[in-house]
Amino acid sequence: MKRLGFHFILPAVRAAVGLGLVVACGAASTASTAAGADFLAAPPQAVSPLSADPPLALEPGGALADVGLMSRLTAVEADPPPRSRGASSVDLEKLFASRCRAVVYIATEDGSGTGSIVSAEGYVLTAAHVVSGARKIGVGVFPHCSPGVQPDVYAASVVRIDEVTDLALLRINRPRNSLTVMPFGELGSVRTGSGVVMIGHPKGLLLSMSQGVVSAVRPDFTFSNQGEPEQRATVIQTDGALNSGNSGGPMMNQAGELIGVNSFILGEQSAGLNFAIAVTEVGPFLRRREDRLLTTHSTRPDAKPESSREDAACKPKVLREWREAGATERLLDIGCAGKPNARLTIPDAPSKRPVLLWDRNGDGQADVRYYLSRTGDPEWSEWDDDFDGNYDFRAEHRGGGWDPTSKTRIATR
Repeated sequence: MKRLGFHFILPAVRAAVGLGLVVACGAASTASTAAGADFLAAPPQAVSPLSADPPLALEPGGALADVGLMSRLTAVEADPPPRSRGASSVDLEKLFASRCRAVVYIATEDGSGTGSIVSAEGYVLTAAHVVSGARKIGVGVFPHCSPGVQPDVYAASVVRIDEVTDLALLRINRPRNSLTVMPFGELGSVRTGSGVVMIGHPKGLLLSMSQGVVSAVRPDFTFSNQGEPEQRATVIQTDGALNSGNSGGPMMNQAGELIGVNSFILGEQSAGLNFAIAVTEVGPFLRRREDRLLTTHSTRPDAKPESSREDAACKPKVLREWREAGATERLLDIGCAGKPNARLTIPDAPSKRPVLLWDRNGDGQADVRYYLSRTGDPEWSEWDDDFDGNYDFRAEHRGGGWDPTSKTRIATR
């Protein structure tokens, strides 16, 4: 589904400012967890012309607002097995329990991967090809590692990238809770035959654990990842299972220390020829101040594409306006589809919040509910991401941006 990357201007709410945390009125009450079913209904006659007050700018969108990306982060493994995977001994069980919360799930528009939290400030180490070309990146952080756990999801951005060694550093957008950090080990202790352990999310199977032995350590190894031009790095070869979705995740020694970043396999599928970028490449990468791109590939992952002619021509409109229950109601076409897909409620009372209801998938039901300040900035929101008529997540908007800075699953009653 195409992202609704829009910018539209609406008449301002009335001049009163200075709100407390007060509940909005009417269909936007916080007491209900149901998404709005008839939110596009309007009286037969709308008030016109529209007022010409100063504009209120509204621009929903962003990584976690994207329907497809959010589904990658929350809909994987809907029916998990009844037991944890991969723990074949007491020692491995302890290692998994101590490190699993430091391993994140990464989703982009085109695929998914794994990463390791490397600082309490929310920095994540992963493989460059996991986020290469991505305009939106979502990161799932696991509050615990019980079977069936769903991650807390955040937007993230690329801090630095090295396409030559296939490494990338991300930063989670304002993590809400404390984070578990992955410790680093030393390559000098790694020998052929050393045991290694991997935790990742192959093919969306969350928090999968596998183990193997080091087949070889290969300095200055030349490889080509997913059709990229020639790349070069010190790598660790292992027979431990790696599959699509493990990329960017940690290869650990038996002490649970990161000794490599899982990167590529030789062949069409895992056949015991699996490779991680050695930890000796990570230090120089983290100290480097600039990106290092392959000569034939100069597009940074978070680079903004030029607006298409279609997007440039799109001028979302206020289609109808009327008065209802002490508020001004406006039906909006914010996707230039020629029909309403959002409704803005602006209460007269300055103690009540404006509320924007948004239908992202065109089924006629609201699946996002933004609670706004009197200047039009979103302060928090609720999301029906499986489109079943009930809001599943509550999101924060620190700094007033339309991109959620975090999402928390709403507890079922």
